[in-house]
Amino acid sequence: MQRADFPAGYAPRSLPKGGAARVATADAPPRMLPIGARVLLFCGFGVSAFLQRIGMWVGTSPVPLALPVVPLIMVFLAISQIAQISKTRLLLFAALAGSALISLLFAHDYYSITSIGMYIVCYGTFIFHVSMSEAAYNRYYKFILGAVAFICFAGFAQWALQYVVHIPFLFSWQGLVPKKFLIEYNTLNKISLNAYFYKSNGFFLLEPSALSQLAARALLLSVILFRRLRPLIPFGLGLIVAYSGTGLILTMVFGAIPLLILVFSEAKYRRLLVALSPLVVIVLAIFVWKFVPVSYFLGRTDEFSNPNTSGYMRFTGNFVAFQQYVLADWIRFLVGYGPGAAEGIVENIGRGVLPSCWIKLFLEYGLLGFSTFTALFGYCIYSSTRSWYLTVAFLFHFLFLDGNLLVPQHVFVAYFMYMLPVIAGQRQAKGVFDKTDTAVLPRSPQMPLRGARA
Repeated sequence: MQRADFPAGYAPRSLPKGGAARVATADAPPRMLPIGARVLLFCGFGVSAFLQRIGMWVGTSPVPLALPVVPLIMVFLAISQIAQISKTRLLLFAALAGSALISLLFAHDYYSITSIGMYIVCYGTFIFHVSMSEAAYNRYYKFILGAVAFICFAGFAQWALQYVVHIPFLFSWQGLVPKKFLIEYNTLNKISLNAYFYKSNGFFLLEPSALSQLAARALLLSVILFRRLRPLIPFGLGLIVAYSGTGLILTMVFGAIPLLILVFSEAKYRRLLVALSPLVVIVLAIFVWKFVPVSYFLGRTDEFSNPNTSGYMRFTGNFVAFQQYVLADWIRFLVGYGPGAAEGIVENIGRGVLPSCWIKLFLEYGLLGFSTFTALFGYCIYSSTRSWYLTVAFLFHFLFLDGNLLVPQHVFVAYFMYMLPVIAGQRQAKGVFDKTDTAVLPRSPQMPLRGARA
C-alpha cells in the first residue's frame, strides 16, 4: 500500500546488501530541490537559529522574527508544490488542535487566547514536509549540521575570547540592537555566582542551554543517522563551553552507547582511538585543569534535592506540580486548566519549579493534549529520520529536558533539524544502533557510508 507521506509513482525494490528500499519509478524521478527552494529552507533555519534574538516586543510579549517568517515560507513552498501536506500529519495536528479547543472550553481561571494561538501556529507548521531525493536529503543535512558546527565553533571562540579581551557585544547584543527589536533572556549566565566569566551561548542563541541542547542533538544525528565521528570536535566543544546539563544528559543517555558501537565497529576508528588516546587524555586533562571549574560540576551532587538548583526545578519540582495540580482533579487530569495556565500555576507554587514541556502540556491541556502532542511530534521525527531510536531520544529531550513549548525559535529549529525533510519513497538502511528500523542513508558523495572515509 502506498504511504500517504510519499508522492505517487514510487514502488519498492530490493537492493543488494542494502535492505529494502523505495526508489523512484521511471515516470517519477527523484525530487531535486530548486535553488530557490533550498535558499528559502536555509533562510528558515537561519532565522530560527542565527536570529533567535531578533524580533519585536508587543507590550510585554516578545514576537520573534521566526514566528511569522517560517510559517510563511512553508505556505509559499506548499503553494509552489515544493512542500507537501502529509495526510497523517494533518490528522494528528487536527487531533492536537481539537484537544486544545476542548481544554479551552473547560478552562479554569487562568487561560490565554494568545497562548492557544501560538500553539496552533507553531505546531500547525508541522503538517508540511519536503519530499526530496537521497542526494538532496544529504545536502540538506550537510548544511544543517555544518551550520550547527559553525555555531559551536563560534561559542568556543566566544568563551575563549572573554579570557583575553573585553568585547562589549560578545555575550549580549544590548546596545548593538535596539531594545524594541532585541529578545534576550538568561543570555548573560555566569559560570558560577562569584565568577567573572560567562557560559557560552554560541553568540547567536538565546541562552547557554540552547547551545548545549543544539550540540547534543546534532551529535546524535551525526553518529546515529550518518555514522560520522568528525563532527564530535565542534559539537563536543559546544557541550563543554555551554556548562549546561541538559545537553550532557541527552548525550550520555542516548549518545554514549551508539558512539561506542560506532568506534569499535570500524577498524579505522579503533586504530585512530588507540593512536590518539594518550594525546587526547593529556590535552583534555590540561584543558579541564586550567579552564573548567570542576568544583562547579562536583558541587551539584544535590541537583535533584535542592530547590535552588535547576535540576530540582526541571525535574523534582515538575513532579511536585503534577501531584498538587494535575492529580487533584480528574477533569484537570484529562483536559488541563486551559491554554496558558501553566504560567499562573507556577507563580502560585512559587520558587522551585521550572516547568518542562511535559508538565506544561499536562497543566494546560491534560492527558488528552499530552497524548496528541506526543503523537504528532513523534510521528514527524520518525517520518523524517526513519529511526525509532532518534524518535525516542528527541521526544525525551523536548518533553523532559526542554521547557520551550511556545518559544517559536526552538520549536522551528527542531522542525528543520529532524522533521522537515523526507526522502522521496525511501526506506533507509540499518544504522549504527537501530537493528530493526532504519537510520543510515544510502551511499552519496556528501554523506559516506560505513567503510567510506568519514
